[in-house]
Amino acid sequence: RLKRAIVASDNIQRSLCYLSNSSMLFLLIFLLVLFIHLFACIFYLSGYFEGIYQSWIAILGWDYLPPTKLYVVSVYFVLTTI
Repeated sequence: RLKRAIVASDNIQRSLCYLSNSSMLFLLIFLLVLFIHLFACIFYLSGYFEGIYQSWIAILGWDYLPPTKLYVVSVYFVLTTI
């Protein structure tokens, strides 16, 4: 039974038309964007909870920026780190 289940699973995987290299590439790009967003949020929140005037935000002189622009700066730092 186990052998038949493995053969059936293999046949199903091979017969799926939407499982291709482009779909795997889409999945990898999605995961990359998800990790960039996650680490950018962590980077921004670390500066926010540390205190805006005592964190990397004030050291770089960006304490006048709104949160949306600070998030974009965080994404930039994460991208350069990756």
